[in-house]
Amino acid sequence: WKCMEKSGLKNFNLRIGNLDILNKFLDTIGLTDSLKKKAIPLIDKREYDALRELLSSDLSQDDIDRLERFLQTKSIDEIEKQVDKNMKDDIERFRQILSWLDVFGVKKYEISMEIVRGLEYYRGMVFEIECPKLGAERQICGGGEYELVELFGGKNISTAGFAIGFDRVIIALEEEGFVFPEEKIDFYIIPASEDVVKEAIEISMKLRDRGESVDIDLTGRNLRKSMKYANSIGAKKVIIVGKKDLEENKVTIRDMESGEQERVEVDKL
Repeated sequence: WKCMEKSGLKNFNLRIGNLDILNKFLDTIGLTDSLKKKAIPLIDKREYDALRELLSSDLSQDDIDRLERFLQTKSIDEIEKQVDKNMKDDIERFRQILSWLDVFGVKKYEISMEIVRGLEYYRGMVFEIECPKLGAERQICGGGEYELVELFGGKNISTAGFAIGFDRVIIALEEEGFVFPEEKIDFYIIPASEDVVKEAIEISMKLRDRGESVDIDLTGRNLRKSMKYANSIGAKKVIIVGKKDLEENKVTIRDMESGEQERVEVDKL
């Protein structure tokens, strides 16, 4: 949720479901495991006509209607009314999870028992984040609880995770008219000759460790072309690493906006 907010996206929706409650409800109305495997993809796609047709020979019309009502219920109180009393612990745990959302600043969400996720190792709480402007391909994030460690020979440990559709987020931002900030390099480093490349790389690593954005010319361009390239990528400053300067433990720094240039000790960069 916070990732979406920080990205600049304005219009997105969080939908939360619970597979433990859903699976137990399906057991209650008599769905076999084989029938569940066929029904789950239809629930995921909200294909209710196909779901009714699939279940018509195995369930009564009342149970099919009951399932549809359950899947479309948006209130945890209403969900609790529709399930057996043996699901009380699952309902209470779901309430507890939802109560934490406010702590993390998530003010707006929708309960949806239609969220099933496609992978069999998912358990318990699941969620999806959607952006309406993307139409049919509106999901931009999804995840939940799962039991995956045991599948790889580890202990039975509950885990959780999520994945973001980065390309869809970018498209959604473009649809909302988001103005992407111009990216600028803090420092562009130009080794004046091949025999100072090692020192130039050491300087770049030092600056990167400090959190600066740095690029370095390793193509062997001449100084004029390198300066032209630095200007084209919006570099704020250029560091020219020359052999004579290094003998004095210095480099030349040029401010690309003002054009001012000075020699600075490497240790004071």
